[in-house]
Amino acid sequence: MLKITVNAAAKINLFLEIISKRDDSYHELKTVMQAVDLYDTITIRKFLIDKKIHLEGDFLKLCSPTKNTAYLAAKAFLNEVEVQEGIFISCKKRIPQGAGLAGGSTDAAAVLFGLNELFLKKISIKKLCEIGKGIGADVPFCLMGGCHFATGIGDKLLKIHTFDKYFIVTAKPNFSVSTKRAYEFYDDATHISQNNNAEYSFRDPDKILNALKNENLLDLSKNLYNRFEDILNLKEIYKIKEDFMKMGALGSLMSGSGSSVFGIFNEKEKASACFDNFKKVFKEVFFCRPIGHGVKILNNKKISSR
Repeated sequence: MLKITVNAAAKINLFLEIISKRDDSYHELKTVMQAVDLYDTITIRKFLIDKKIHLEGDFLKLCSPTKNTAYLAAKAFLNEVEVQEGIFISCKKRIPQGAGLAGGSTDAAAVLFGLNELFLKKISIKKLCEIGKGIGADVPFCLMGGCHFATGIGDKLLKIHTFDKYFIVTAKPNFSVSTKRAYEFYDDATHISQNNNAEYSFRDPDKILNALKNENLLDLSKNLYNRFEDILNLKEIYKIKEDFMKMGALGSLMSGSGSSVFGIFNEKEKASACFDNFKKVFKEVFFCRPIGHGVKILNNKKISSR
């Protein structure tokens, strides 16, 4: 086998609470992540002339190649195993950057998974998750996919029931949010609260977890929560959420550290109408469904964001 193609799925956060900042500058979280059928497509092929890592395709439009998560994933994988060939990694990018949809993390997960299959190394998924954690906290989830309750820095995963009987529309406004900067806002806000002796009230994920277990869409929709919404306090995000609700969404939330916002619908027709309306306003709008998997080898079926 000289090449392999892998689907890299995006994720949304149905719940996200920040517990504390750790001594290593990472943050302890409680979050519920759900994979959705919005994909980047990663193709990896062997290169027989040298042993280097080469990026091509949409990767070249992003950051410096050596800072790209796909490159870092390939480098980390090759540090674990010995191969005699170089590799070319290309990407058809659909997941927007700076959107809170794990676009970079899922690309890294796809590279780890794809290289393992391409070179027949039989590294366990547990070990791939350990390697991926060093690249980004969301990489282990992107490898596993489905629906998980995550703690730690988002890397300690408890698989939960994938409730898929609803429709999702995701819209990214015309700006991005830096995850690093979002956490800095959180650190500043909690520092001010502590200095003022203000009590910090944590949200609990139990209602979301019960709603997923019982497949109760109304309870799921009304208990969506993301601490970053409160921390960033962006009027554009609140306006998009308000528009979602006006167009029939049962609930709406910013995903991750933003800036994308999703709405949950119980009827495909309402979701499709919302999708069409948002396409008139925003460049990056997607019609999605929840899925029970993460990265997956492509079987040559056509991929669509709708």
